[in-house]
Amino acid sequence: MNNEFTRVLSLKSEKALNFFLKTNQYKNIEQPVYFSFDSNLNYVKEKIGDKTYKDCLKEGAQPEQLNRLNYELLLNKDGHYATRPVMMANPYLYYFLSRELCREEN
Repeated sequence: MNNEFTRVLSLKSEKALNFFLKTNQYKNIEQPVYFSFDSNLNYVKEKIGDKTYKDCLKEGAQPEQLNRLNYELLLNKDGHYATRPVMMANPYLYYFLSRELCREEN
């Protein structure tokens, strides 16, 4: 078993971005293996590409002023009727944040 870890800060920008665009980095809740967000995140990456954040917004729209921008999931808490809400980041906003963090200058 290899216990070596690679630090994200030591990765080149493109490799770091690809690291963040994996299901295990996007979500921090335990879900079945078949819940993969890789294809969703890759779709967002292809759709947006190098467009700026402002180019992707509709005229006059500001995400901080919108309700229900992120996804709220209800997870079963005790196997019966108790649930707890969990928020998942909007994949488009997550991509913009990841891309910004992984820029060469940063």
